[in-house]
Amino acid sequence: MKRILIVDDDKAILEILQEFLQLQGHAVCIAEKTLDALMLFGKNKIDLVISDFQIDERNGFDLSKKILEIDPNVPIIVMSGNIDSKTESKLLNIGVRYVLSKPVRLSELRGYIKLCFLPDP
Repeated sequence: MKRILIVDDDKAILEILQEFLQLQGHAVCIAEKTLDALMLFGKNKIDLVISDFQIDERNGFDLSKKILEIDPNVPIIVMSGNIDSKTESKLLNIGVRYVLSKPVRLSELRGYIKLCFLPDP
């Protein structure tokens, strides 16, 4: 069982993803705000972070950067309804594994989650 942190300011999305991931056998932590996400990340052994790009006054870039400073090996998936290629490149360059366009199909997300947990070659 993997512990996954989901960060999104949309409660409906949090609920859908939480239920979906729990049905897949994962333990799930959720946060609606960046500071809550950082606190949860610091207090728990998190195996994967799935985050919206636009969160409260910060964004997924800031959150991803801070999380990767704490643990450079944790995989991060960022989701966004509106992200340009320059921002996507910046996210990937700091260590985000995948950037997905919203709305994300759950089957697609499941595939990316599996890729995050494959052993390094």
